[in-house]
Amino acid sequence: MMIHAVLKDGTTVKLYPRVLDHYLESRRVLFFQRSGGWVVVGRDTIRGEPGQSFQGRERRQHRAVSLH
Repeated sequence: MMIHAVLKDGTTVKLYPRVLDHYLESRRVLFFQRSGGWVVVGRDTIRGEPGQSFQGRERRQHRAVSLH
């Protein structure tokens, strides 16, 4: 799946996720599109950013598995 992005030079591109990661690391991206809408780099939380750990309540279901 390719991801729509807008680069700092104004170019609109479609990138593979690994390429987007590289562009984000090199600070070339202004915006990119997620299923929920556009992400503004520097304003919105991006997975893998240092110091951006989740601070909310854990909502995932935890299930213990018995091996007996």
